[in-house]
Amino acid sequence: MSLSPIFLLIGLLAACATTTESRQTKVDIAPSVTLTLPDRPPFGRDANVVQLVQAVYRDRTEIFQAIISSNDDGLTLIMTVPNGPRIMSLEWRENALRAKFEAVAPKGLSAEHMLADIMTIYAPPEALRRAIDGADLDVKSDGSRELLKAGQPIVRVTYPSGLSANPWDGRAVLENIAFGYRLAINSHPTEP
Repeated sequence: MSLSPIFLLIGLLAACATTTESRQTKVDIAPSVTLTLPDRPPFGRDANVVQLVQAVYRDRTEIFQAIISSNDDGLTLIMTVPNGPRIMSLEWRENALRAKFEAVAPKGLSAEHMLADIMTIYAPPEALRRAIDGADLDVKSDGSRELLKAGQPIVRVTYPSGLSANPWDGRAVLENIAFGYRLAINSHPTEP
């Protein structure tokens, strides 16, 4: 009899997680600017990393860890609190996106927007150009990139330690000027 409260607690915690499946392909990344997620991730086997991410929006700062695994069939991402519980996970496969959000996930967290940011930072320039509507992509000689609307930057991506042959190895910073947030990402490759 003393075990029944434990089972009740486990049941309540399991019920707090939500799973969503999405076929939404257009993501607003700035006013009147969209990114269309391709049918499958454009990263192939290159995106196998552990990341430490600092996200800043207005006066709020969040730190999380992401584990990304990619192959020819798709991409899997697991987001956790550093050394803590899982926040969410997602699988992006051909024409399908499935995400599971745990009870600790911040309200408004979106798998589609997360993938749009990943595309903006890491997608090959030609794949990104095909995905963007309403802005122009400008890639600088140092590998940094800007999305420009009417000649003004609305999203900026820099690689403070320089862009290596593997963009998934090192530091990247995305600044969404239009929506007022910043992501600072430290990536360390893992074995595929």
